[in-house]
Amino acid sequence: MATKGEEGRVSRVHTDSDLVKYSHRKFGGQRMAQQTFKAVQDRAAAHARLPKDAGWTQQKGDGELVRWPRDTEAFHVLAHYVPALYDELMSTNQSLVPEEQLRVRMSVVFGPSEIGTLGLIGDAPNMAGRLVDSKEVREAIEAAPGSPLAVIIDDSVYRNVVKSGLVSNLDASEYQRVEVDIPEKGFREVAWIVVPGRTTGSSTSKKSVVPGLPREKRTWSWTSWSTVVKGAVITAVATVLAGVITGTAMIIAAIAKPPITPGPGPGPSTSSSAPATVSVAPTTPTATTSSVPGTTWEEIAANRNGTPTFADAMGKSSTAGKIPFGTKVRVSCVAPNLSGMKSVNAFYRVETAPWQGTYAPANTFANGDELGSSGQTDVDPAVPACG
Repeated sequence: MATKGEEGRVSRVHTDSDLVKYSHRKFGGQRMAQQTFKAVQDRAAAHARLPKDAGWTQQKGDGELVRWPRDTEAFHVLAHYVPALYDELMSTNQSLVPEEQLRVRMSVVFGPSEIGTLGLIGDAPNMAGRLVDSKEVREAIEAAPGSPLAVIIDDSVYRNVVKSGLVSNLDASEYQRVEVDIPEKGFREVAWIVVPGRTTGSSTSKKSVVPGLPREKRTWSWTSWSTVVKGAVITAVATVLAGVITGTAMIIAAIAKPPITPGPGPGPSTSSSAPATVSVAPTTPTATTSSVPGTTWEEIAANRNGTPTFADAMGKSSTAGKIPFGTKVRVSCVAPNLSGMKSVNAFYRVETAPWQGTYAPANTFANGDELGSSGQTDVDPAVPACG
């Protein structure tokens, strides 16, 4: 099945994806794999804010060939869609038994194609198919059993997007150069492979690689914080200390002050002898802040699928549910990501009911950027660090 796209010959970004060992699954397993993988790819595109449905999608049984629409550039796919797809695969696989888990090879190519009678024709879709089926990318994902995704890109995309430094989020050192040679097809091309989630470096100094995620999403340390954030932390600590000192002084003064001997009180009221009653207006248990004004910051949920919430910064599950897209909530501080989830840079502590006390990924909020845009602000610098 294919979705309608632009007519005529156009040059666009193409991606081709295949499920690893799809043919090894039984009949029912293949059906489930197709349904799950289709949903994973659609959610990843929505999370990356890329209009995949506006392009041309050609289903292949164990994957799909996509010609992305006019306004989607290669750097959008590498910097946003790839990490979103990785995150969706990791999340989905947690609920699947090992033999049902999804592992994916994907190619990214830029070039011309045209919609033919049976599907896309042209150099770009042909190259995408050759790369995704190459032994080089097959060997790469087999060598990284902890990662559900391996991506191979053509040399022009690597040079123009990754190596050029067009997007600061992409690190050229994470890509491995390969020569894909398929003599029987008359195909020989230089390509580059990256495997999100793999570890690189020596056994004593390893790092997890998730291409597309900014540096602040990969590490969290005092030295990596900006001057603004550091200033906010120092200010917050000073405010807390000042409050402690002031409170202590008030307690000491209250203890030292001599008791006051009450004089004769007023006579009984002539209007009523019944005790006074206080009327309390009912509260609405929806998105209302429970924190003192001035101690929280407003953030807007920017994940179109809903921002997930967790019980703590370790990623413990929460029953509060997701924060709907566009919802304004108050947050009190930002905590480091201790969950091991590669797509999370840090967590906000949410102070708005019904999510009060939960932790939500900071990079799933607008953080001052225009809602619905592909903003690059992953943590609001005004929010202080959690104590």
